[in-house]
Amino acid sequence: DNHSQGQGHAPQSSDSCSPLQSQSSSPPQQDKHQPQRTSTFIHFSKLSNARIAAVENRAADLLSLPNHSIEPLQLVRYQKGQFFKNHHDMGVLFEDGSVELPKKGPITAPRRIITILVYLNDFPEECGGATQFPLLDCPKGTSLSDCNDDGEGLSDINTSNDEIRKQKQKQESRLSIQPKKAMAVMWCNVTKDGMPDPRLVHCGQELVGDAIKYAVNIWACED
Repeated sequence: DNHSQGQGHAPQSSDSCSPLQSQSSSPPQQDKHQPQRTSTFIHFSKLSNARIAAVENRAADLLSLPNHSIEPLQLVRYQKGQFFKNHHDMGVLFEDGSVELPKKGPITAPRRIITILVYLNDFPEECGGATQFPLLDCPKGTSLSDCNDDGEGLSDINTSNDEIRKQKQKQESRLSIQPKKAMAVMWCNVTKDGMPDPRLVHCGQELVGDAIKYAVNIWACED
């Protein structure tokens, strides 16, 4: 196999690529009870062929950065029932919403300053799969604990109808982006002082239909 893989296969380029060691698409999150991520991914080596190099160079030009600042591209795939819970691309996300920067080192995860997420196919809204930012477009003072990304508790026997309605309205108020082919979403993971921006916590919603979602993660990293 010419690509590094995580938990499965994704469509492969006809050009050869050198293997890379598999790694999580974001630093580990603090969740010991349920999987943080069930989607699958594959990495492509830096400048491994003309197509990969063209995408890397386009991203570098867009950000006015050198090519070496662009992390190896990651192709991701979501199938029915798969998801990626709340996480932060810059570091470890804790339950209180704080983000811990990874320590700098040759074997530690890179510090991802900017994220560009490129959708490779259209995805119907009724099938889920949106990219959601629970702390953007929410009322001022909303905390991460107020934004449950899997709807847990909505059907609790002790939850009143008014509480269920309020929780659903809270979920619907989040910034949510539905995948469309060739569309890209870009955001900066840090504040002006270089610290992780807590507002950029995001998740990949669970797929509820039989369609498959494909996307490419492009990260610009700190030197």
